[in-house]
Amino acid sequence: MNFKNTMVCKTNALNVFFRVVIACNFLFVFNFFVNAQQAKIETGNFFVSNYSRSFLNSISGNWALLQDPEGVIYIGNTYEGILVYDGQKIRRVIDTKGEQKMGLTRSLIMDSKNTIYTIIGGEFGYLEKNK
Repeated sequence: MNFKNTMVCKTNALNVFFRVVIACNFLFVFNFFVNAQQAKIETGNFFVSNYSRSFLNSISGNWALLQDPEGVIYIGNTYEGILVYDGQKIRRVIDTKGEQKMGLTRSLIMDSKNTIYTIIGGEFGYLEKNK
């Protein structure tokens, strides 16, 4: 009987040993995959353009930014009203009389039909593109 009991003890010790070895291997392989993913960080040149303050040719207080589906950027300015940047030129929004619409612009909102609503100098309205 003593022989069987010693064999059982050795078998249990071997099971524990193999479990520890398998757990260590699992942790090593898992750690390898985690480190491999961290090494795949993309590097390269991004399409970022930096502009000076003189580019807008206005007061630097801008309260709102909005980009429409065509890529045109609308900027709500402190004094100049709404500035429109189409990728080449900065233009001011004009009213129905053909005059530049000036005033504090703090909000620009686009709805599901791509209509842009704004508040300029205490007046509420929407922007309409020239035809």
